[in-house]
Order: sequence, then structure tokens, then C-alpha cells
Amino acid sequence: MKKSKKFFSLLTAATLITSIGSMSVNAFEYAENYEYSDNITVNHIYVKSGDNTPVVDSGKCGDNVYYELHESGTLYINGTGAMSTEYNNTPFFKNELIKAVYVEKGVTSIGNSAFYGCVNMQSITLPSSVELIDWGAFYNCSGLVTVNMSEGLKTIGMYAFYQCSALNGVTIPKSIAELNDYAFYGCESLTEIIIPDSITSISQGMLELCKSLEKVTIPKNVTSIGKYAFAYCDSLKEIAIPDKVTAIGEQAFKDCKSLSGEITIPNGITTIDKSLFEGCEKLKGVTLPDAVTTVEESAFSGCNSLTKIDIPDSVEFIKSSAFKDCIKLKQVNIGSGVIMLSSDAFSGCKNLKTIVLPEKVSTIGIRCFYNCENLKAIEIPKGISNINDSAFENCTGLSDVYYTGDESKWAITYIENNNECLKNAVIHYESHMPEMTDDYVDIYGDVNVDGKITAKDALMVQRYSIKLAELSDDQLKAADVDLDGKVTAKDALYILRCSINQAVLPIE
Repeated sequence: MKKSKKFFSLLTAATLITSIGSMSVNAFEYAENYEYSDNITVNHIYVKSGDNTPVVDSGKCGDNVYYELHESGTLYINGTGAMSTEYNNTPFFKNELIKAVYVEKGVTSIGNSAFYGCVNMQSITLPSSVELIDWGAFYNCSGLVTVNMSEGLKTIGMYAFYQCSALNGVTIPKSIAELNDYAFYGCESLTEIIIPDSITSISQGMLELCKSLEKVTIPKNVTSIGKYAFAYCDSLKEIAIPDKVTAIGEQAFKDCKSLSGEITIPNGITTIDKSLFEGCEKLKGVTLPDAVTTVEESAFSGCNSLTKIDIPDSVEFIKSSAFKDCIKLKQVNIGSGVIMLSSDAFSGCKNLKTIVLPEKVSTIGIRCFYNCENLKAIEIPKGISNINDSAFENCTGLSDVYYTGDESKWAITYIENNNECLKNAVIHYESHMPEMTDDYVDIYGDVNVDGKITAKDALMVQRYSIKLAELSDDQLKAADVDLDGKVTAKDALYILRCSINQAVLPIE
């Protein structure tokens, strides 16, 4: 917006008077009836004292809101009411000069896309009169480090701090009532955020791609967590889901690679949504409530540290890839209500040794147990009518199938291609799988669980004995080949001798 000569002359005079007088003014000075070249009359322009660098721009940014930008990069905003809300029509749009912003009391909102793309802005201070930070207000302000919010703020709009990648400190005031979708998306430097108790919903993508976020406190009154809410928060180590939550959207915690320990899903949840915990490679345990009816696609895919899962009787459907590539999963207890195992449901679960399918299961999906190379035994119900293509492909360790029906019924079960591992196993008709104890060891000496006893296994045990390596609980059981309750160099020697056919394990 271009100003008239009258405006510039008055402004210059005011600057000179202030400079000559060398006086300190504690408030905003103001002038009246400055005219703009486009016939807009500005009734109040406030000039902030204290910054002696030249003013490079000034004018209106709302019906009764005014601004003054100094050469130093400091922007002062003053007036009453809301800033302009028209997208892409703000005087600060992609302004690279702005470094710090001070908003005076009286202004009630930060407008739609107000500071969109102000990549060099580092800080902003908001007064208690500001109730709304509107849509995309600080969108892609990649240099913004600090935001000082005051009590009185009620709403943070969609995309408000989208990709503010340097933002590392945010204190959300207790007065907040609404945090909208993608509000802090891509704030890669944000390490911690405390969400006030006034919030009842975690919105879609609110903290997605906050890669440095280590800790977040979800208020106890929250009832829903939107999809993608915490997705790709690589550093998030723990999360507690409040009991009142009744809905968690898909991919809410996807690829939270540092999320560890155990998570309890609240009783009000009926669906474990798509890719909810996909890629949470350090997650060790999940407790599912009795109300869950469906475990959706890829819900726990790639949860590499998950060792056990109990699927309640309420669950009917385990969708495709639900537990795919859970490479440490060794115990799965499937509830009696399950009627369908979809494609790739347990594909790549290399440590899964035994599994019992409930009586209601009628179909085993394509590649359901593909590459479960250490699966030793499975119980299949007589109600099975179709075992799909590659359901048991590369299950090279499968030796026993316990079938609850008779031989004639098994003979008419349709078994598709690439299931030779199943066909070559011993079928125990009208039988249930015997219970395996916690001390059960598939192959003593097979420490790396590759189905063979080699010098590699002996080396792993030797390194463990001199504290150069760690072994899991299962590996320790397999390594204790002399059954003395300890894993020592002696066990490594026995394993090495077994690998060249000079010993039989275990040593009893």
C-alpha cells in the first residue's frame, strides 16, 4: 500500500522531534487522519518508542489494527480488534525483513496467514487480548524459535505453526479451548509440549513430524485422538492414553521409532485403526481392551520389539499385515471370536513358534504366515475351508499341524499353491496342540534362531560371556546348553563342538 507525501512528511517530522528531544516515551504516540493514496483514511497510527532505527514500512493490517516495521527487523502491531483475515492479503506475507514481533494489548487475533513464510522471524510476543491465532498464521516461519502466548488465547487454528522447524519452546495457556488440525505439524525442534486440561480432542496431524518431541502429556479429559496426530515423532519415548478416549484415528502413532515400554488401549476403543502403531520398532507390549472388534490393516506392522500379543475374544477380524514383520513376536493368543485372518496378517514374524487358530476361523489369507521360518506347530480348526496361496510359504521349520477335524474333512480343505511347508508337516487329526511351557526351547544351541547350529552361534555366546554382546531371554535359554542356569564360555565350547558333530545338545 503506497502512502501520500503528507503521510511521509508527518512521520519524518515526528521521528526528528523524538530524536532531537532524546526523550523516553513509555507508550505509543499517535497521529490522526493520515491519508493513503487509495483514499483510505487511517484514524489512529501508533508509533512505538524505543527502536531508533528507521521505519521502513507502516500502515493497516486490520480495520483498526496498525503496524510499524523498523529497519532492525522489529515489527510493532497495535490497535483494537482483529487483524485482517484475507488469505495472501497481509502486508507481512513472505516478508524476510521481520525478525521479532510485538503485539500490543487490544488486538484480538492474528489473522489468516498473517506471517506466512516470514522465514527470518525468530520471536513473537502476544498479549492477553489475543483470543485467536488463525489458519496458517505462522505457516513455514522456519526461523521462529519462541512464541510467547498469554492467558486469554482460546483457539490455535489449522496449520497455525505448520513447519516452524526451529520452534523449540511452546507453553500453551490454560485458557485454550481448541487446537486445530496440523497446528504444530513439522515443528522439528520441538522437544516437549504440555497440553492444558481444557483440551478434549487431539486434532488430526496436530504434532505430526515433530521429530525431536520426546514427551507429551495428553490431558485426562481428552476423548479422541485424530489420525496422524503424533505420526513420525521419531524421538517420542512414552505416551499415556487417557481412559476417556473412545476413538484413535489411523496412523496416530505411526513410525514413533523411540516409543518403548507398554501401552494400554482404553476400554472405549472398538477398532485398532490402520497403521496405528506401524513402525514403532521399540514398542514392547500392547494391552487391547475387550471391546475391540477389529485390528485394522498394518496396525502393528514393523513393531520389531513386540514379543507377545493377547487378542481378546471380542475381536472378529485381523486385517491384512496387522502384525507383519513383528520379527520378535513369539507368542500370539488369538481370542475365540476371530473369524478371519487376512493376507500377510503375521507375515515375517520370524520368531513365532506356535499358534492356535480359534474354531470360528474359516479362511487363512494369502501369505498369512509367509516367512515365519521358525513356526514349529500350529493348530487349525475343522471349520477351515480355504488356505490361500502362499499362506505358509517359507515356513521351513513347520513340523506339526494339529487339526481338530478328521482326515476326511482335511482332505476336502482347499489348499492353494506354494504351501508345501504345510503339506509336508505331520498332520495330527482330531487333535489339539499340546501346551508349550515358557521354558520351551526349539533348538538348543541355535542362538541366532536361523534353524541351524553353527560357529556363529558359538561366537555370539562367547561374546556374551565376556560382556561384548547382549542376548534376549529366548537366546539365553537356547544358549544354556549345559542346563546349569548360566551362559558361559563353556556353553560356547559345547555349541562349537556340536557344529562340527562332536557333541549332542543339550548336555545332560
